[in-house]
Amino acid sequence: MEFRFDSVIDERKPESLKLEKKKVAFVFKLTGNFDFALASMLMDLKRTQSRLPDEIIVFHDGIPLESKNLLYSILPVRFVKYKFPIKSPSVRFSRTVRHFTPLVFASFECLRLLEEFDTVIQLDYDQVILDDISELAVGSFSIRACQLNATVRVMLRREISGYDLNQRGFITLGFGSDLTNYQELYDFCYQELRRNANRLIMPEMAIFAFMVEKFGIQIDFVPLEVYTPHPRDATAKAKVLHGHSQPKFWNGLANAQWQANYKHWLEMGGRPYRSGRLFDEIRRMRAVLLS
Repeated sequence: MEFRFDSVIDERKPESLKLEKKKVAFVFKLTGNFDFALASMLMDLKRTQSRLPDEIIVFHDGIPLESKNLLYSILPVRFVKYKFPIKSPSVRFSRTVRHFTPLVFASFECLRLLEEFDTVIQLDYDQVILDDISELAVGSFSIRACQLNATVRVMLRREISGYDLNQRGFITLGFGSDLTNYQELYDFCYQELRRNANRLIMPEMAIFAFMVEKFGIQIDFVPLEVYTPHPRDATAKAKVLHGHSQPKFWNGLANAQWQANYKHWLEMGGRPYRSGRLFDEIRRMRAVLLS
């Protein structure tokens, strides 16, 4: 039995038909071969959160029906097939897009989700959640983020004029109801990608930094050591562990909680992790071609 079909968020409703906004969405983005990693995150959320979000939304490039059903049995999920809106070959086949796959830019879709939700919290599939993080969605704010020591300059392959490249970068965790011009911000993000696709190394992080500077957005900073430390740097304060570099939890980074979740996923009948550079490259190119 299938629980939910893929949905879309780009069909605009007449004002008279719009429903009242929901409060909170948690959002993931991932290629379909990382369904096992999403399963671990859903298990963590189910176990740790005092208050679950109104919806969990997953942007993907093709998750098999069998996996969708298994994932939905852990927690209800809205699956959204991501459609990369830029058709220009110079962007679609740029070094940046080919390296990450277009799904990295599904982060921009969080802005449009503010039409449906007061607050949108962005999570990654290469994380382990240790404790309740529902407080990330509490209160009024524009952007909630963890500040980095690294500057925006290190996120670029080549310099881009018009911005302060020496400002410190940040990891965006949440988008709040104070961003009333979310459609304008959404359009800006894709416009900057069109202009600078071949100049970016950490593309969505750099573009969000440009967005904050251009529109004078105030960031509510929360502690990096609580919400996104790497396991090797984690202290007792950590609520989330983020395996943001290689190895990941599934190919060498040891974590008992993640391994227990993965074991349970396999027992449910879920697909195992498939390793190999050739497989990963084929997957990236398929995502670029089909987006």
